[in-house]
Amino acid sequence: DKFTYTTIPTTVNVIAKELSSIEVSKNPDKINYFTGSNDIDVTGGKVKLMYSNGTSEEIDMTSDMCSKVDLSSAGTKTVTVTYQGKTATFKVYVVDKTAQSLELNGVTGKSVTEGMKLDVTGMTAVIRYDDGSSKTVDITEDMLTYSTDKTGQATVRVSVEGLTKEFTINVV
Repeated sequence: DKFTYTTIPTTVNVIAKELSSIEVSKNPDKINYFTGSNDIDVTGGKVKLMYSNGTSEEIDMTSDMCSKVDLSSAGTKTVTVTYQGKTATFKVYVVDKTAQSLELNGVTGKSVTEGMKLDVTGMTAVIRYDDGSSKTVDITEDMLTYSTDKTGQATVRVSVEGLTKEFTINVV
């Protein structure tokens, strides 16, 4: 058996697909931050890439795709995601940390002479915040409310960052 065939040269134009747009298909796992946080965490974030030929794919978001965000002040912040010249955005929310608890140090066994001011030397307050951080501050006279106009025990109220704690002193 013998077969004969003829070929006709044909030109085919192959057009490379081009990225036409991107969108944030899934926000990162963490979008809520406290003021003073270092940087955003994009773990869990996804970016959908849409091409000119109608196809699409989803890729992991990376920190180098995302614009830097000012986390030093509270508010809603917009993060711009850039991939191959195309952009999309998502929002993160920044709130001020709140003082949750107050611990007093150096306040036990204090005495003061009737009518005099309490010596606050060595007294400190440890403030613990809802973001897990804490700070220690020296107690100052303007943080205190008390009276030394009568001898005996007196209650001293310490107020720091909206928190209040009390201790007793001896007025002699």
